[in-house]
Amino acid sequence: YATLHKDEIDYLIIYRIDRLSRETRDYGELKVFFSALGIKVISISENFDDNPVGRFIENTLAGVAQLDNEIRAERAKNGMMDAVREGRWAWKAPIGYVNGRVNGKRNIKPNHENNTATLLRESWELVDSGYSIEAARKIVTRKGLVTEKGKPVSRTQFHGLFRHSREAAHIAFN
Repeated sequence: YATLHKDEIDYLIIYRIDRLSRETRDYGELKVFFSALGIKVISISENFDDNPVGRFIENTLAGVAQLDNEIRAERAKNGMMDAVREGRWAWKAPIGYVNGRVNGKRNIKPNHENNTATLLRESWELVDSGYSIEAARKIVTRKGLVTEKGKPVSRTQFHGLFRHSREAAHIAFN
């Protein structure tokens, strides 16, 4: 859009530098891109002039945005790793489970508000008794197994679901 309408645009107004990019390099490349089009980037909540000190402050703010983003990512990763080490499920609950608290800590637990957990358990029992995963899928789908959006579970989804649900069940029931 900016390339096609460069003669109509004088300014790109952003709230803060980190709203345009949280990577210092990307921010710099975007500034060069817009500058080449004759478009000036203006932060309405951060005041810096177009002089050596102002550019230093602008680059420093772009670096702070990246630092903040990387610290958050590291904390999230470490928190998830700690949860997994403790035997907890650290992701969005798979079909048949809900995210909640178990023994005061975030984990997953079977969703008893509908029959999805029951149908998943039945699918495991079918496979354990000799049915193929696909045969089990067809049986439980006919009985009403659907996605969160109410759509039938596809073959690919079910195979992945079956694989991940076994992992989830191990965590939730052990």
